[in-house]
Amino acid sequence: MNVQAAHPEIFFLGTFAILVSAAALSDIKFRLIPNSLSLIIAALWLPYAIFTTGEFLYPFITAFIILTLGIAAFSRGWLGGGDAKLLAVCALWMGPAEIFPFLFHTALAGGAMAILWRFEGPVRFALARGGLDVHLAVTRELPYGLAIAVGALLAAARMAGIS
Repeated sequence: MNVQAAHPEIFFLGTFAILVSAAALSDIKFRLIPNSLSLIIAALWLPYAIFTTGEFLYPFITAFIILTLGIAAFSRGWLGGGDAKLLAVCALWMGPAEIFPFLFHTALAGGAMAILWRFEGPVRFALARGGLDVHLAVTRELPYGLAIAVGALLAAARMAGIS
């Protein structure tokens, strides 16, 4: 790939990474992923697709399937509404080619977070012994936006040819 052709893809994937990170930080701090962030991430995908793959149908189908599954998980209380929307807009970016690595890394990050939250006391004690006084579990809910961001960032790095 020549350097000039890579610029739009790197720009869009970098912007995607910043926005997904902002969603994760918002989820950590407020336990809320603003709809505006999800909408901006979705809107940014269109020029990304135009300048890179030119593929629209299969990413839409992928995102629709993930949104449907996310809504089902939300209705069961397994996932927050913002998390379901963030998963869907990230799936739009991943398309069918990257959806399984994205979901796999998201699940691994979510599992690691669940372990940290479950053993918050010992982890906090170990961190405090190292000079860091951190309170991991502000509420009993996990900020799953962080896990989604980890999966999305790893997938975006793969898509950009970084990993």
